[in-house]
Amino acid sequence: MACEIFENYCYEVIQEFHNLQCILDPQRICIGGGASENPIFINGLKQASQKFYDAFPIAFPHAEIMKCRYCNDANLLGAYYHYLEKTTMKG
Repeated sequence: MACEIFENYCYEVIQEFHNLQCILDPQRICIGGGASENPIFINGLKQASQKFYDAFPIAFPHAEIMKCRYCNDANLLGAYYHYLEKTTMKG
């Protein structure tokens, strides 16, 4: 039951990614935050993506799905960068 709910959730996320892809045409969709550190989640999205695009009657290019480089630490790096900018500004 839980696996089925997870698979349905991933499939719905992929449908939303497809909508974004049709508007923005990205080559890659990077998943960040705490969820990106869970390989089960990333693999679930990749499997759902394959299932979604296999159901199309014609070949449709789709974006690569991967986790962000800094995962859940991206917000900390951004805050630190902002701090450095503010403390090193002259004027």
